[in-house]
Amino acid sequence: MELLLRVTRIELVEAAEGKARLRLTGAGGEECVLELKPGAAVDFAPDDDEGGWELAEGMEDLLSPPPGGEAPEQPARPPARPNRVLERLAELEPALARTPCPGCGRTEELAITQEGVVALCRECGRLRRIDAETLQRLADRLALPCFSCGTGTLRSEETPYANLLKCPNPACGAHNSWQGIRDRLDAATG
Repeated sequence: MELLLRVTRIELVEAAEGKARLRLTGAGGEECVLELKPGAAVDFAPDDDEGGWELAEGMEDLLSPPPGGEAPEQPARPPARPNRVLERLAELEPALARTPCPGCGRTEELAITQEGVVALCRECGRLRRIDAETLQRLADRLALPCFSCGTGTLRSEETPYANLLKCPNPACGAHNSWQGIRDRLDAATG
């Protein structure tokens, strides 16, 4: 496939479902749309004959089909597994599931990262931790035992690097991450 386009404009069309769609507009009004996943790179090679750039070999699969063309058949994705931790948090604090981002106004999404349970904006990348008091109510509702010693009533704790759940057993004192909690709950229901 050869694509020659003297790009005069690049427009972000959409950023959703872990992909970004960019519309490239050429000097003559011609357009193409590239679909990129995070970290993807697009290589262009100079076309000496035409004095422009062409999409490098092997990059064609990033192009969306032209209007009216058929999209290549995609393998069916398995449905996303429910996340019990985030489901319970949304039940406990429904407003968290529809809070607008203070940076760009898009609705934040709840997620579990290395920093703990967070609200993040997929549009501008802003991330904020959910407060320890709310997470304590969530831990109480989930009745989470310590992964190390099996004792219950974990205590929510804010640290400089993450929100964690600490075991109150003085003989243990282990820190339980929210990622670990999520994985254990998934394994128990999987």
